[in-house]
Amino acid sequence: MEINLREIGKRIRQKRRKLALSREELAELVGLSDYYIGQIERGERQMSLSVMAKIADCLHMDLNYLIFGKCSNKYYEKYEVNDDIEEINQILK
Repeated sequence: MEINLREIGKRIRQKRRKLALSREELAELVGLSDYYIGQIERGERQMSLSVMAKIADCLHMDLNYLIFGKCSNKYYEKYEVNDDIEEINQILK
């Protein structure tokens, strides 16, 4: 399987926007600069495994989904594709 940095960045951006987080807010949550997050979202920069895990955790994403676009866990799969759950999360915020 090939790791596509642009696709990883695209998934991060999509999930961040679904959660109504700004780039600055995500950066603060994971302890990085918003510029660095922007580079990751555009696929211009690789990240360490620890950074990837922090981002996945903050965005409530399965690492397998983040990297390959496929869920390894049925729990995550339900929530990654279910927009109703995302809408409920937004209301609860």
